[in-house]
Amino acid sequence: MPELFGSEFRLDPTRPIYLQIIERFQEAVARGVLQPGDQIPAQRELAQRIGVNPNTVQRAYREMEVMGLVETARGTGTFITLDAGRVRALREDLARQAVAEFVRRLQDLGFGQDEIVRRVAAALGTPVPGAGDLERGSHPDDPGRAFHAGSPGSRSPADRPATGSQAASPGNGSRVENQEGGTPS
Repeated sequence: MPELFGSEFRLDPTRPIYLQIIERFQEAVARGVLQPGDQIPAQRELAQRIGVNPNTVQRAYREMEVMGLVETARGTGTFITLDAGRVRALREDLARQAVAEFVRRLQDLGFGQDEIVRRVAAALGTPVPGAGDLERGSHPDDPGRAFHAGSPGSRSPADRPATGSQAASPGNGSRVENQEGGTPS
């Protein structure tokens, strides 16, 4: 069995441990790391490996059995379900949750549905009619546009702050402001 709970596995103390164990197994099954019929570690073994109370692992295994993710055979062990339909449903459910979380985060940042669709399409390399170039900071509605105006990816010289000889100086028609925001007298 692949190492699911190796040194890179870190418990989040703000969330129930049994849920984190379940999520780890769900993700491994969804990614194909664990296949239907694969045996998973004994409860005591896993508890020792990750340094948690055996009752916590027992609860996680019990919940996974109720969910239909694993099947336990007395005296033999606990195995990933052989039910391919359950595995497909798990993958779909995890995908749905990930997309919902992604969309919610972008909406929290102020992006609308059309902008989210355009950005996802651009990230996938799938053109969307009217989407234009969605490089960070290049879309007029991009809240990061002002922040990234001076970055190499900005499109227009007008978007970039003046530097060196382009900086405001008397005689080039620009106004120079002092530290307090006013013009010098």
